[in-house]
Amino acid sequence: MSGSKHRVLVVEDDRGTAEELSQILDALDCEVHLTDNRSDALDLIRSVRFCAAIVDLEIKREPSSLRGRVDQGRALVKELRSAFPERVGRGHRLPILVASGFARDVPTAVELMHDGADDILEKIYTSGQASEKLRSIFLRSEHPLHDGCSRDDLAEGPAALPELQVSIPGHREKQRTEVRVGERSAWLPDGSLRLLLALIVGQLEGRHVHKSEVGGTDAKGYKGISELNDQLRPALPPTCRTLTKNHYHGNYSFIDGVTVGEIAVMALHQLDNALISRLVNQIAASRGQESGRNS
Repeated sequence: MSGSKHRVLVVEDDRGTAEELSQILDALDCEVHLTDNRSDALDLIRSVRFCAAIVDLEIKREPSSLRGRVDQGRALVKELRSAFPERVGRGHRLPILVASGFARDVPTAVELMHDGADDILEKIYTSGQASEKLRSIFLRSEHPLHDGCSRDDLAEGPAALPELQVSIPGHREKQRTEVRVGERSAWLPDGSLRLLLALIVGQLEGRHVHKSEVGGTDAKGYKGISELNDQLRPALPPTCRTLTKNHYHGNYSFIDGVTVGEIAVMALHQLDNALISRLVNQIAASRGQESGRNS
């Protein structure tokens, strides 16, 4: 896929699978919006103009739900199709790909298609199979490129997110450090703080951060990013579900629009954590500041 990016909603409550789908979609040059529950997916579909949706059949009803249920996935498919019923070519203007462990069960597949799904993705898949399924539903809907996505009776799209300035004022409470995103705050434990600082270094140096730099291994996925976004959620505006973008092959960065504000260098050095101090020194060096301490 080339040109402007297709915007794809992914509703998946298994973090490893969600990250794998993100990597596949990134490789197809798609913009990915992830959520793990029906409630947040419905909020997103009201505020973001999507070109396609990938919905796990078993999802949570809302963020606080303990586990996913098939009835929630089916309900979401019906709600999405009710909101976007228009057909284009041999598909729909908003194609829906359902990820299900019952893909080979013909009656279930027929029911899902009746609910509004355009195709079924078997839950155990290869990246090539998932890529081909996504390409196929775009082709059937006659918009293989984003420029071909229908804009009839749609609003001009969601308002641009406000500038998301990340700052660390240096306040400490109960072994957690305050992080601000604009005027809102979250409190991070040292492990997530190190990851955030590494992303800040990458932002200032104009590069992605590989998971191996922040404790990740060659194993599939990296849960540290998901944990960081969960812990940052109180500081994020309602229309923003994540502060990070997952690039292919385990590379990460901030989403577009994030800037770096004040970083309390001296206060962070006082945490007496060698890894944090090293990252703080890199931030200071990138900004041409005195670090206040060598490590």
